[in-house]
Amino acid sequence: MNPALLFLPGAALAFRLVFLGYQISAGVGVWRSANAFLARRGGGGASITFGDSTKAVGAKTVVLLLVVIHGILLLRN
Repeated sequence: MNPALLFLPGAALAFRLVFLGYQISAGVGVWRSANAFLARRGGGGASITFGDSTKAVGAKTVVLLLVVIHGILLLRN
C-alpha cells in the first residue's frame, strides 16, 4: 500500500478495517489449524505428546491475546 494514500480522508479507516479483517481471518485459521493438528495427532491410537499440546495451546493463547488487545483498543477509541 502506498503510504501517501493514508493522508486521504477515510483511507486510514479503510486500511484499519482491511487489516482487522485480515487479522480475524488469520486468527480463525490459526485456531482451526491448532484443533486439526491435535485431532490428527490424537487420532489413530497415538497419544499426544507434551510438545504437540504446547504448540496448540501456544497458538490459541496468541489468538486470545490478540482478541483482548483489539478489544481494549476498540474500547479506548
